[in-house]
Amino acid sequence: MKSIYTLITVFVLSYLMSFSSIAAAPKAFDYTQVKPEHYAKLEHKSQFTDKQGDTYKIHNTNYSKGLYIQITENGRSKWKKHGRFYSISSSSGKTTGFVTYHYGTKEGPAESYNSKGQVKFKKLFKDGVLEGPWQQFTDKGKLFEECVYVAGKKHGQQITYHSNGQPQFTSTYVEGKREGETLQYNDKGKVVSKKIYKNGKQIGKTQWFH
Repeated sequence: MKSIYTLITVFVLSYLMSFSSIAAAPKAFDYTQVKPEHYAKLEHKSQFTDKQGDTYKIHNTNYSKGLYIQITENGRSKWKKHGRFYSISSSSGKTTGFVTYHYGTKEGPAESYNSKGQVKFKKLFKDGVLEGPWQQFTDKGKLFEECVYVAGKKHGQQITYHSNGQPQFTSTYVEGKREGETLQYNDKGKVVSKKIYKNGKQIGKTQWFH
């Protein structure tokens, strides 16, 4: 079995990781940098062991691609997603997005793409929940909406944009609930309406400005 691991390791290091100086690297290779095209010639469920002694299993199907790392948990051997796991369109073969995992838990960046391959969503995870900037883009690649997540909930300002880049809506969230003013603007930057929220519920009527 060790000889099989060695052959796979040599193949992976030479083919998958030819873009990085692995031999000179003092630390384990960052497997989050492996891209979908690097799986093209790899056999589904094949395994290899890296220089650090960690054993990986390759996941390579028409629908998804990624790596599992082998760990021991409560005395039992288990496989956990580790690094970037890519989703693939079975009809076009194009990458539709990825999620980054660390020993089975979502950790780090995640993205999804439209049919043209442009970024549609950008997210960040920490300990399995959304944490940090969240962005949505139009089909033309322009920023459409952005907000910030803290511990899996919206927290802070959320902005939706007009096609010309001017804000269309601004809102504030506190632990996932809308709080304070929500303003609507025309594409010239003038306020056209205002709503007040408390604990996620609108207080009073919407004010309109002419």
